[in-house]
Amino acid sequence: MIIGEVVEKYPGASGLMANFGLHCFGCHANPYETIEDGVISHGFSETELNTLLIELNTLAEQSKKNTINQEHSQEKIVSLTENAAAEVKNMLKMQGREGFGLTINVKSGGCAGFMYEINFAKEPSARDIVVEDQGLKLFVDPEAVEFVRGAQVEYVAGLMNAGFKVVNPNEKKACGCGSSIGF
Repeated sequence: MIIGEVVEKYPGASGLMANFGLHCFGCHANPYETIEDGVISHGFSETELNTLLIELNTLAEQSKKNTINQEHSQEKIVSLTENAAAEVKNMLKMQGREGFGLTINVKSGGCAGFMYEINFAKEPSARDIVVEDQGLKLFVDPEAVEFVRGAQVEYVAGLMNAGFKVVNPNEKKACGCGSSIGF
């Protein structure tokens, strides 16, 4: 494959190449140079090329395993209400971030023990599970899956505040402040 195509399809490939000492992903030649051409032209050995290709293939396989299209799956890890999806799309458009995804994570903290963390990200981390729902990508940390499985993110707007709310059947308790949950 051409270097530019590899990086476009597997964004984590640029980090692998950089760690390897190869910076062709940022080079003017990446739209027409293959990985093999780049490695050989920069003086790396065939053994080093094979090592890089093994790592890139592993990354590609992991990426395939981590992509879940929920619309065709029996099991929903996490989903968005129609209102939440519309709000996310609106926010991304207004911020000039079309194509970004929504990260969903659970972190230790708060009175009840845990807190949700929801942000926008251009790309998933190398470990994230990518879930597609209502035309949006949700990037879920694998360690959060057991906590958010079956949860639905909705967007609520009231007189006092507006924001995303996670409706989660796994929650066992919540703090009075509304921002901390327990499992």
